[in-house]
Amino acid sequence: MAMLTDTLIVLLIISAISIWELITSFTQIMSKRFLGRKIWKIAPYHHHLEAIGWGEETIVMRFWLIGMVLSVFGLIVYYTLGI
Repeated sequence: MAMLTDTLIVLLIISAISIWELITSFTQIMSKRFLGRKIWKIAPYHHHLEAIGWGEETIVMRFWLIGMVLSVFGLIVYYTLGI
C-alpha cells in the first residue's frame, strides 16, 4: 500500500526498529558464515541487550519510546514534504 500511495519512505521511517531487528539477525548469520564469529552475543538485537544485562521492561520501554519518536518523525515527514 505504501508503494501505491508513494509513502514508502514514511513506512521505512516508522518501521525502523523492526528493520533494525531484521538487520541484526541477518548480520549475525552472515558473520558466522563468512567470518566464523558472531557480531552480537545473541540475535536479534533485543536478545543481545538482555544478554548484556538490560531488563526486559527497560528494553520494551526504550523500543516503545524510539518507535513513538520514529512514528512522529514519519508523520512530520509525511505532512511537511507533502508526500
